[in-house]
Amino acid sequence: MKKIILLFVFSMCVVVRADQWVPVDELGPAMRFKTLTFSGRSLDRLAFSSDGRHVAYVRDWTSIWISESDGENERKVVDLTDSLNIVANPHWSPDGKYLVYSAAVGTGAKGGKTSIWRVNISDLEREQLFINHSFSRCWDTFASWSPDGSKIATNAQGNDGERLLVLDLSRNAVTEIPGNPKTSGRPHWTADSQQILVPGEDHDRGNLWLISLNDGVKETVDTNQLQATSASFSPDGQYLLFQVGNGPDNSNYILSAAGGKPIAVPGNELNNYSIKTLVWSRDGTSIIANNVVPVPWWMDSRTILAVVDTSGANFKVLVERDEPLGMPFQRLAWSPDEEQLAYTLATKEDTAVYSVDLKTLESTKITQGKNPTWSPYMDEIAFSRNGNIWVQNVETEIESQVTLNLDNADQPRWSPTGDLICFGNGSPWGLWLVSALGGEPTLLTQKEGVSQFNWSADGTRGWGHNPSSNEYNGIWGDTWEYALADAPNAGATWGGCEGHFARVAPDGSYVYSFHGFQGEGIIIQKPSEQTGRVIFTKYRDLMPTALQASPSGTRIAFLLMEPFRSETWKIDVSGLLTDSVDP
Repeated sequence: MKKIILLFVFSMCVVVRADQWVPVDELGPAMRFKTLTFSGRSLDRLAFSSDGRHVAYVRDWTSIWISESDGENERKVVDLTDSLNIVANPHWSPDGKYLVYSAAVGTGAKGGKTSIWRVNISDLEREQLFINHSFSRCWDTFASWSPDGSKIATNAQGNDGERLLVLDLSRNAVTEIPGNPKTSGRPHWTADSQQILVPGEDHDRGNLWLISLNDGVKETVDTNQLQATSASFSPDGQYLLFQVGNGPDNSNYILSAAGGKPIAVPGNELNNYSIKTLVWSRDGTSIIANNVVPVPWWMDSRTILAVVDTSGANFKVLVERDEPLGMPFQRLAWSPDEEQLAYTLATKEDTAVYSVDLKTLESTKITQGKNPTWSPYMDEIAFSRNGNIWVQNVETEIESQVTLNLDNADQPRWSPTGDLICFGNGSPWGLWLVSALGGEPTLLTQKEGVSQFNWSADGTRGWGHNPSSNEYNGIWGDTWEYALADAPNAGATWGGCEGHFARVAPDGSYVYSFHGFQGEGIIIQKPSEQTGRVIFTKYRDLMPTALQASPSGTRIAFLLMEPFRSETWKIDVSGLLTDSVDP
């Protein structure tokens, strides 16, 4: 797997024409790749038509576009309304006249309200399918057209796990496939449209199954006991491409359908690069690596620390360094007198807390650590270091450890009353309270989706973004209120959230968030509203992120960063296919 790292490093160091094949010596003569022409845009979930001439993809998670396979003649075919604002996983009909895809209100697993739709490419008319069924998160719901065009299969949510449903288009009838082994991923049809390949319950050779549509008979698929999260046959049915693991730890393999030795192909190794999905190209000798980005993608990004009034006036750059500030979703910290801002400077060699004077614009290093927070008396700063919360005295620079024996304590927020620090910790992630003098933490909440916490002005409660609910039909979830009196089960929906990582003004009068993907900027809205007003868009083509309102609520501090970009690779695996036949 270490050799895979070199593939990414190599690609970043070579100027490559979009149609140029690049050999990678570190991986041997069997592997080479080229960047497709529509790289550099914020694209996801690519799907190629059956004839290979067209491609469909999701842009900014909120629209679906199609183009020719070289990226030319692009046009939008799905543009969502307020009631449906996330899309994922487009899939072509065999005749190229339709797309089927999943859509949802928001991103949460339970609050997402996922549905499945079909759009006519010619007139853009849409129709909802599988109306009477429930689904998982939008990104985890996959509708797949059978090669003969007569049926659509999808994974659906059942009482005891996910189930496999098939829609017969001629009869407009949905059936649950008998003998379904609790599928947990994308269904993939065999070329004859008679069987569906799905990951499911473990068996002695792996966890992939072929399920017959007629009688529900299950056949095991041999992956040498590797546990696949998704899988697909090559267009000629001779090879199997499958993914093992999820998130940052996935690996990908090619295997002969007749059995043999799995051959590793580029995966997703933490701290090096990310590939969302791999799919077969139509010729069956290459695979398409979708959404290839460096991890962390922001480390080489230009970054600026700035401030603006909530009216949108008085924009001011505070910090602009030659090296990137890093940590795009860090917590900025206003001093109580609003004369200083503390921030984290993360480089490849070091992570440290700095403070900038808003008048002189001079930055001063405070200590090693990240995500600082000021005490209400301005005599101390708390921060995270090595999985615990620490405090430094501003005058003496003497440090003391507030929490002990924790692994991932982070995001400390000092109470305005001065006695408590709220921080995040644990797996699953939860919010915890600890005395500012140190001691044993107590749980505030560990409810699903709990996220960053910012205090109310009176210190009796706090607010945070939570993607697990969408009562206000927000794209990215709602804002929740966490009352200290309700610990250890605090948390209830409180207000709307139009953008990313919403936070609430100290007096609760407004919610502020940002749209990094839709091309807008800093958004301020009332808690009862679904949408707000944009007070700032961009500066020098950099997007705003990591927002923090001042204690008075009159100004917003934020980072400006390079917009998210990705590449799409076509990886030639023809030299690997013969190797995968060997037992």
